[in-house]
Order: sequence, then C-alpha cells, then structure tokens
Amino acid sequence: IMAKQTAEIFANNLNRYMRLYNMNQSDVARLTGSTHQVVSRWCSGKTLPRMGNIQILADHLGVYKSELLEEQNAENINRVQRLKQFTRLYNELTEDEAEELFRYAEFIKSKRK
Repeated sequence: IMAKQTAEIFANNLNRYMRLYNMNQSDVARLTGSTHQVVSRWCSGKTLPRMGNIQILADHLGVYKSELLEEQNAENINRVQRLKQFTRLYNELTEDEAEELFRYAEFIKSKRK
C-alpha cells in the first residue's frame, strides 16, 4: 500500500476512534506530545505519524496498531467495540455472577439449530 493510501486509512480510523472515545485533536496532541498542526495533518490523511506515536495511540485506545493502519470494515469495528463493552462489564462481575453469565452463554449457544 502506498504511503498516501495508508495515511488516508489511518486518518479514517483515527477519526472514528476519536469520535468513539470523545477525543479531539488537542487530546491527541497532548497524548503524543505533538503539535495541533501535526495532528491536524494526521486527521486529514496528509501525513502518517511515526510508529512510536501510532503505538502510543493504539495503547491509549486499547487497539492493535493494525486497527489504526489497516482498512477496517463496519462488522469488524462493531464486533471489537462489543467485545470491549462486554469485557468492561465482565470485569465488574463477582465470581458467582461471572459463572452464571458463562452458564447462560452456554445455554444460549446450545439453543442453536
């Protein structure tokens, strides 16, 4: 993939995650130690951040670098977000609640034809 294409894909993914996490360009600039102008160029697909900054963003967003650098389809994005929501909920459960949830998931799965 050419650098320009990658920069555009990155911009699409970054902008989507920024909306999802209610972040603005100033937040991204602070996080990466970059200027607002530099982040503006990332968000518009004009330039691509250095790999270190991509890693900082990926770590902060809880995603793999590939989720920022590669084209993502809507189904994959929705599945990843659902999994993150589920994980947050699961982590708040007691052991007994987690066991009950697991049994319920097995029950739902068993109803498939």
